[in-house]
Amino acid sequence: MSAVSSLLLFLGCVFFHTDVANAFVTCNVLPSSSSSSSLSSRIVVLASPLAEDALACFPYEFRPDDSTESRRSMIDISERQALTAFEELARLYGEERAVDMVKVQPLALAANSTDFELAFEVWSETFGPEATQSMVARNPGLLLISSKGAEMDKFGAMGWSYFIWATRPVLVKLALAACVLYRYDSIATSEDGIPSWILHASDNLQGM
Repeated sequence: MSAVSSLLLFLGCVFFHTDVANAFVTCNVLPSSSSSSSLSSRIVVLASPLAEDALACFPYEFRPDDSTESRRSMIDISERQALTAFEELARLYGEERAVDMVKVQPLALAANSTDFELAFEVWSETFGPEATQSMVARNPGLLLISSKGAEMDKFGAMGWSYFIWATRPVLVKLALAACVLYRYDSIATSEDGIPSWILHASDNLQGM
C-alpha cells in the first residue's frame, strides 16, 4: 500500500470517528422563526439559509470574531471563518450537499477553504465536476486534503470514497456497540477489576 493510500485510509478513519461522534451529538439548529435572540444580533451575517444548520454542527466553541490571538489549533476558529468555509463548500457542491458533508465531517468548517476549489479543480480534471462532487460527498474527509495532496493519488481518492461510503454504517454500528459494551464493563467487573466479558471468554476457551 502506497503512502498516499495510507493517508487516505487515515482520513477515512478520521471521518469514521467524526461520524460516530455525531451519533451522540445532535446539531442544535435554531428555528427559522426565532428572530428574537437571532441572527441580527450576531457579528456574522448568514448569507445562506442553511448556514445556521451547518454552523450548529461544529462541536467546538467558536473563538470571538474580533480576537487578535494567533490560531492555537485546527479547531480554534471564529464563526466568521466557519461561515466562509461553508459558503465556499456551498458554491462548489451546492448548499444541501454542503450541509450533509458538514454533518458528517464538521472539521471541514475548520479546513483551509482556499484549498476547496484548488482540490476540486484537480479532481475535476480527471473525473469531471459531477463525479468529483459525488466522490467528496461520499467521503467528506477529502475536504481536509490540501490541493497538493489531491494531486498525488486521484484514483485512490475515488476508490476509497466508495469503500468509506459502503462501510460507514457497519463501522458506526460496531463503534456504538463497543461504547455500550465499555459502559457495561465499567460497571460489571470482577473484584480484580477485569471486565466480565473477558472472564467469560476465558472460561469458554478453557472449556473447549
